[in-house]
Order: sequence, then structure tokens, then C-alpha cells
Amino acid sequence: MKRLSTIIISILILLTLLPVVPVKSQNFSKIILQVKGKNADQAELKRSAEIIVQRLRLYGINRIDIKASGDRRELELKLPAGTDLGPIRGLITSRGDISFYETFDQNGIQGLLSSDSQLMKLLERIPDQKSSDPRAGCAGKDRFDMVENYLRGAKTSENCLFMWDSESAGSVRYLFALKLSEGGKPLISGQEIDSVKAAKTEDQKDLRILLKLNDNGKAVFAEATKRDLHKAIAIVIDNRVFSWPIVQSEILGGEIEVTGRFTENEVRYLPVLFNSERLPLDFNIVK
Repeated sequence: MKRLSTIIISILILLTLLPVVPVKSQNFSKIILQVKGKNADQAELKRSAEIIVQRLRLYGINRIDIKASGDRRELELKLPAGTDLGPIRGLITSRGDISFYETFDQNGIQGLLSSDSQLMKLLERIPDQKSSDPRAGCAGKDRFDMVENYLRGAKTSENCLFMWDSESAGSVRYLFALKLSEGGKPLISGQEIDSVKAAKTEDQKDLRILLKLNDNGKAVFAEATKRDLHKAIAIVIDNRVFSWPIVQSEILGGEIEVTGRFTENEVRYLPVLFNSERLPLDFNIVK
């Protein structure tokens, strides 16, 4: 009887202690987002936290814990353990600026690079490029910083802007040659976009992104698609090329259908950014 009492007491002690075990640390992954720069007040941090939560929930992640620290200028974000950070990295760090740019094709790029032998040496060639391809070349991790440093001081054509693809694309980064409109602006900015949503084809096999432009954007885009037939128009998010669909026909009504080999994660990404507020701060992931 004494032994049985001892066992019961031991079980009761164990049950009492169990709630003290930090269950959250086992079920969540912690990410630290640090503000770029020095200026960040508590109100901006709090608003950033609210926007990040909104984006992640629109994306489909509901178990979220986030805390703001004004002293350290950072956010502590907890997500379910095993969450793949790659597809959502932009959702928690991107301000969310969306724009469209016309691009140079391979003939135009050759004209740009013919007078810049240094950039040609730094970039690696991309094999089997089509004439409509707007990529000037690529760079691995060993050359990326060298190309970046060179472009900061190089003089380029007044209507040309070199821009990289997304950091999540892999170890090799691709450099795009984009055309600037009058005044050094993109063809279309977020102010000319009415809506962005994901969709599937009738057979449910292909994923696509549907964008609708407002009246200001319709006329501009119609003219651009007429002169850029069979050329690429780049979709840019926060100065990184997200996609570069080829124009197949003149688009008059302002309704754009972007097709490609999108994954479920990629096709959800752009609508989530568009349908949430712009982040007031820039963040780096430090942990």
C-alpha cells in the first residue's frame, strides 16, 4: 500500500510540473527581424507587426506570435516549427511596392553591353537564350558583390535600369535590363493596379495571376503591349524582378493574365502583397 501511495504521489507531482515545460519552444520556430537603419519608433514597429500578421494569415499561416522591441529595433516572430522560410521571406521583409517595366531584348542588351566591356567580363553568359530574354547575364555568389559594386559607380544609358531577380531564386542571380519610362519611372506602378488575384485554368492544371488595371493604367499598358509584342514585361517587387511574362497580344481592357510555371506558393505571393498594406520599415532577417 505504501508503494502504491508513492507511485500516485509521483504521478501527481509529474502532472503538476508538466504545464511548466515550454511547449511553445518545441512547436514554434523563432525569427528575429531587425530594422534596417537607425530610425524606428514603437508605433512603426507595432504597425509593421500587424501588417506581417495580416500577410501571413492571407497566405494561410494562422499560428503566429509576434512581439515588438523598440529598444532593439526588432520584431520577434514565432511560426509553426518546420515552416519553410523561403516562400514567405518577402512577406515578412518586403515593403510591397509593385511595378511593371518594359525590357530590353537580346539585341538591345548587346547594344548596351558593347560599350561596357567591364560588365561583360563580370557577368556570365546564359546559354540558349531566346531573342525576347531580358536577362543581360548572371552571377554566382563569388561574383555577385563585384557586379553590385561595379553597377553602383557605372554610367548606364539614361533609359536603362539593371535589376536583379529575387534572392530566393537560388545561388545564381540573374541581371535584367529594364527600360525606364519618361522621368525615370516604371511603366506601371501600384497606383495603377486595381486588383491582383490567383486563379487556375478550367482544367485546374495551370496556375496564373490575374491583374486588373485602373483607367490610368489601361491606356499606358495598351500602348506598351502593342509596341512590345513578343517581348517581356517585367513584374517588379521592391526592386527585384518577380516575373517576366512575354506579351502574346495587345491588351486593351486592362485585364492582365500572367501565366508560367508558377507553384502554389508563388501564385499566392503577389496577391497577398497587393492586398495588404505597405510595410513602413525595412527589415533584415538576422536569426
